[in-house]
Amino acid sequence: CLIILDKSSHYLNNLNLESLNPYDSSFVMEVEDISLTFTASEPIRQPDVSFLIGGAPINGSVAYYNLNSDYKTWDVTYTLDTDDTEGEISYSIDISDLAGNTAYDLQGPVTGVSFDDTAPQLNNLTLVSLNPYDSSYVRQGQDISLTFTASEPIRQPDVTFLVGEASINGTVTYNNFTGDNKTWDV
Repeated sequence: CLIILDKSSHYLNNLNLESLNPYDSSFVMEVEDISLTFTASEPIRQPDVSFLIGGAPINGSVAYYNLNSDYKTWDVTYTLDTDDTEGEISYSIDISDLAGNTAYDLQGPVTGVSFDDTAPQLNNLTLVSLNPYDSSYVRQGQDISLTFTASEPIRQPDVTFLVGEASINGTVTYNNFTGDNKTWDV
């Protein structure tokens, strides 16, 4: 019978927390997942991961996946809930190797991933015609302009102009002149 004395310390490599948001991996919304992946320096028991969002504990449970069935490569996921606090996501990990050596409260780096559950607001909406004589009237062939400022950066909006209940036929051009994805001219 061979017994090995394991006094080695263990550590984690390749820690990566990401949002599975298809538009921007630095933000996650309600019912979207975050995924924390890492590789241990030696086989470990199932880790214990704690996520904090905006400094508050999460309101649900995490799922643990041992990738490659090697007890070294792990993926820990969490689906954001409406009751979670908005803000930056951080985490800590407790691990124990197969011999029982433990490492507690391994803090992750600042992740750059935030939970945003607040819909953007549009402010300063202005609709004008580019009629050189009177901006409150437009004739066929003349352009109209809708300008607004969003309360936070947004993806390119989808704007449909209507006359009565009919869509205007024509090309809609989107401009974000400031590059901040907040101030738009359509």
